[in-house]
Amino acid sequence: WNNRDVNKLQVVLYEKNNNNRVTDISYMLNNCKYVTSVDFKNWQMNNIKSVEAMFQLCNFNKIPNVPMIDMRNLENARAMFCKCKNITTLDTWNDWLKWFIAKDDNKIKNMSMLFNGCINLKAVTFPKTWNNINSLYDISYMFNRCKNLTEVNNLSVLNTKSLKYLSGLFNGCINLTKIGILSFKSQNIEDLSIMFQDCAKLPLIETSFDHAKSIKNISGMFAGCKSATKIIPGIYYTDNLINMAALCKG
Repeated sequence: WNNRDVNKLQVVLYEKNNNNRVTDISYMLNNCKYVTSVDFKNWQMNNIKSVEAMFQLCNFNKIPNVPMIDMRNLENARAMFCKCKNITTLDTWNDWLKWFIAKDDNKIKNMSMLFNGCINLKAVTFPKTWNNINSLYDISYMFNRCKNLTEVNNLSVLNTKSLKYLSGLFNGCINLTKIGILSFKSQNIEDLSIMFQDCAKLPLIETSFDHAKSIKNISGMFAGCKSATKIIPGIYYTDNLINMAALCKG
């Protein structure tokens, strides 16, 4: 599917009467650089568990329209839109989220590197449905190297009780100027390394980890934050802390 003449790709996953068979569509359109849009006309995703890197390196201008079905069994969305360099907005992504986490028994666990390298993404607003996520443990490098991202809104609505890994979350977001107060309630958080590294335009960084008793690594967490005049880490339990290297370097 790397044919450079393809302008529109219509994907028919399988017929409705076979909707219990497919569980993994990871890397399905990975590196299909000449695909500009996708039609999900007959998709059935009731039992899909992984969509890892499904659209990685695709060049469509916006995230494809969502199939209107229940995706409560999805567990892994790692790098789903990694390096989709033409995406500028996540409006359609919010529609996807409604179906990923539509039920209280959703199973989504991994969203690491989800928008890694989406260099033209400009602003993100998280919908209230994020509060339904009960099993999510990894959002590391979610916005890594999103160099034109300027603001992130409502991340505080995220249900953070299961989170463990936040390393590199905003690493390399060199134009980020607004994130608001980030409050994380998980007791299981372990890794915060380079979380804000090279966020050179953030004037204020305020985080709260008042329930986190398992933090081990905060190395480079605020490294390269050259414009920050005030940093409030909000880390109160340090019994397990083993790495603070280059915490505020540069």
